[in-house]
Amino acid sequence: DFAMREMTWQYGTHGIHGPWSSVRTDYDWDGDLDLLICSSHVGVRLFRNDLPRAGNWFGVRIAGSPENNIPLDGYGSKVRVYGGGQMFTRELAGGAGGDRNGQQTNELHFGLGSVDALDSVVITYTNGVSRVLTDLEANNRYFIPYEGAAIVSAPPAPVATDGAWRITGTRYSSGALFFGLRGSELRDLRVDIYNVLGSHIHTARFDAPVDGLNSVRIPIMRAGAYFVRFTSASGMQTCKFTVVR
Repeated sequence: DFAMREMTWQYGTHGIHGPWSSVRTDYDWDGDLDLLICSSHVGVRLFRNDLPRAGNWFGVRIAGSPENNIPLDGYGSKVRVYGGGQMFTRELAGGAGGDRNGQQTNELHFGLGSVDALDSVVITYTNGVSRVLTDLEANNRYFIPYEGAAIVSAPPAPVATDGAWRITGTRYSSGALFFGLRGSELRDLRVDIYNVLGSHIHTARFDAPVDGLNSVRIPIMRAGAYFVRFTSASGMQTCKFTVVR
């Protein structure tokens, strides 16, 4: 019924004194939104959403076209998602909805509830042009360029590990990705690397990674942010790393 309830204390998000900015983003790429809050008293706090997810979701990042009078990031564009006899609408804004010194993620997130299949996705750009896509799937995120039929899919939502193993950190250095692993007797670990647009860059496999520091040779990366997804038979974890030049 779309009714809102005050759940601040129940969910442990109290204790932020004098917050002056908050932004939402899917920090861990698990399909639900997390919250980043800033305060001059307690600094920056990340509240990761680990609540059980009962519904479906959809994420999309679009690109504009300055040559066609659309901002490069597509600001001002509207996206409508149709499925299950319902319509879900989002608009890509450049600000953070009244907060100071903040900006929401450019990825538009749709909570679909019980809708598990999409009929169509309609993008309306600020120049009046619309695109209709009918081959997108729920519980995935996509990057959609202004022109062309190509749709680059980002990694699907990761499934939390069962506690048998976890990644403790990632670091890039000179064509190698280093990652810390906690967990014994892990077999067949797959490592997939993606850029921020969701394009797949590299895959590596470990038959028997060690409990501790591991490394894998990967292509020389340009400066920027990247995501690495670790997958085994017992679970999945997604981490982010940055390349600085």
